[in-house]
Amino acid sequence: MTKSLSTGLVMTLCLSAAPALSDPAFMDQFQSHLAAANLDGAEALARTVLEQDPGDAQARFALGTVQFLEAVEGLGQGLYDHGLQPRNDEIGFGIPSV
Repeated sequence: MTKSLSTGLVMTLCLSAAPALSDPAFMDQFQSHLAAANLDGAEALARTVLEQDPGDAQARFALGTVQFLEAVEGLGQGLYDHGLQPRNDEIGFGIPSV
């Protein structure tokens, strides 16, 4: 969670440094969703803006940012659930344990 939040903050900084293409209110709301780790709210907001203006490059980038963060979060959850441990019946190079 901390990694995805820090990644979200880095992406927010990238979005802030980009040329202003979207409504500033959109960016303020989007950044507040990311800062609160509310990825669902950020995604819904970006999709709403894209429905109103499909050519909005900044909203499209914002949506991609949220989708990337969701993928990283899912990867982290999967690694937490299943770990990186080798199978119990093998050690090293597939040699069965005794």
